[in-house]
Amino acid sequence: GLLSFLARRYPDAPHLRQMNVAETQRLEKRIAFDGMGTIIAVCLGYAGFVHVFVSESRRHIRAQAEKAQLEAEMAAAREVQQVMLPDNVDSFPGYSVDSVYRPALQLGGDFFQILPAANGFLLVLGDVAGKGLAAAMHVSMLVGVIRTIALDTNDPAIVLGKLHDRLVGRTSGISTALAAHVSDNGLVTIANAGHLLSYLDGREVDLPGALSLGISVGGNYQSVRFELSPGSRLTFYSDGVVEAQNKAGELFGFDRVRAISAEPADAIVEKAVQFGQVDDITVVTIQRLVSSQTPGLNLANDPNPAPA
Repeated sequence: GLLSFLARRYPDAPHLRQMNVAETQRLEKRIAFDGMGTIIAVCLGYAGFVHVFVSESRRHIRAQAEKAQLEAEMAAAREVQQVMLPDNVDSFPGYSVDSVYRPALQLGGDFFQILPAANGFLLVLGDVAGKGLAAAMHVSMLVGVIRTIALDTNDPAIVLGKLHDRLVGRTSGISTALAAHVSDNGLVTIANAGHLLSYLDGREVDLPGALSLGISVGGNYQSVRFELSPGSRLTFYSDGVVEAQNKAGELFGFDRVRAISAEPADAIVEKAVQFGQVDDITVVTIQRLVSSQTPGLNLANDPNPAPA
């Protein structure tokens, strides 16, 4: 377009059948000038090309090196996070414990621990704000604290209180958590710190409200107790299940979660993922086996579990 404009703006001079000496000299000078201008323009063009090529090559090499280093760090973080996840095995007599963890990215912000405890086992499940490496590092710290606390106590309210004290003033994000101790005779003690409520045989377990972990005005957590009858299933999940979103922007929602809450953990996760996963998903189910007939407190049919 520029060349067309110039051609119209400066049309060629009329062709002469004969030129005198002066006109011939002017034409020779014009041809020499045009040739020199063409050479200079080509040289400048190639110099610019070489400069851009060298600069972009250096930038590409730096970017590849940084990418390789980041991938190595992410791989190491994934390995550490996988080591921190509990083995999905039935290691508690009288119970079937299933867990599925599906991060939205390579590294997730959900965490859960299932640890042997006096007269049963302890479950701590939660979610930290954000995703990626920062969330994974936060999770690593929480898992270490949980394992340390579990050496001293298996009381869910105390566990959450110690986690809260550890986080106050040390993090700007929000971390939710829910802790539950399941005894050998089916007695379940649960405390909540701003996490989603669990389901018992498709019915939401009513727990006292409490602020999330690390909020300076919080830290007061109460436990409730109820019996997990033989054959009953207790389901814990993270907000990634509720927040699954399809292409139309519709959320999976609490109604769908309630409808499938009595299903196995892998079935719940698969339905949420197929609907449209946008956040980390964790589901843990605890089912008391029918063969476990040890009597416990008869609270399973009570719509309001007893405060601890």
